[in-house]
Amino acid sequence: MADPEEWVESQVPNLAATKAYQVESEATEEYNCIAWCVGIDDQWWWPEHDGTWPEGVPRENTLTNFITALSPWGTNLARTLLQRRDLGK
Repeated sequence: MADPEEWVESQVPNLAATKAYQVESEATEEYNCIAWCVGIDDQWWWPEHDGTWPEGVPRENTLTNFITALSPWGTNLARTLLQRRDLGK
């Protein structure tokens, strides 16, 4: 498994430029940060490839799809993502 920071930065280049994240645990193939943020620690959530993804949400790597996928776990998470997206414009 790749180094967690290298993986994150390869998947989310804009995040890499800011270093606005902190690795909280060792890398695992059981789950990823997307699953972990909603309390799931036995599935790999990602819209592309073989990841688990909510039914009805397009399997495309876009902020809108992540917001849609995670919104059932709380409007604060979705609101924060939208605010950060809008600040980046």
